[in-house]
Formats: sequence, C-alpha cells, structure tokens
Amino acid sequence: MGCDEGQCGCESGCGCNGSKGCGCGQGSGCEMTDMVMAIADKAWAELMKEKMKAELEKKRGAQMSKVAAAAVDASVAYWSAKMEGKSKREQHKDALRKAFQG
Repeated sequence: MGCDEGQCGCESGCGCNGSKGCGCGQGSGCEMTDMVMAIADKAWAELMKEKMKAELEKKRGAQMSKVAAAAVDASVAYWSAKMEGKSKREQHKDALRKAFQG
C-alpha cells in the first residue's frame, strides 16, 4: 500500500473511504511529498518567467518601453475625453431638469 495506490493506510472505519493521502486527519507522507513537488513546480515556473522577462528586456526592452509609453498616453487621453464628455452630459442633463421644473 503506497502513495501511488491511492490508499491512505488508515484502519477501517476512520471515515476516509480510502482517499489518497488522507492520513486520518494527519498529514501523510504522500500528502507532504505531493505538496513539496507542487511547490517545486511552481518555483520552477516562476523562475522561468523571471528569466524570460530578463531576456525580453535585453532584446526588446527599448521598443517595449516606447509601446508602453504610447499606450499610457492613449489611455490617459481616452479617459480624459470620456470624463470630460460625462461632465458635459451632466451639465446638459441639469439644464434639461431645470427646463422641466420651469
């Protein structure tokens, strides 16, 4: 009865129904090794992502900075115009309300 067999190794009647790594309420060896392997996999992916970012910065950093600056400028202009338009709409709504009130 090992980790790969999907058994928890508990005495019958513990309520685990033979689920993998249940350990009858305590951490089993299977559960702990699975957790550590999952952490190692995540760390590998995070490190790879950092290395890829560094390579992209070396190879395309200047161009990406220009694109980022242009995107921010466009976003600021968009939202400024949108807020200005909203303000003007509110002014027109207020004028319309006043007209209805007489």
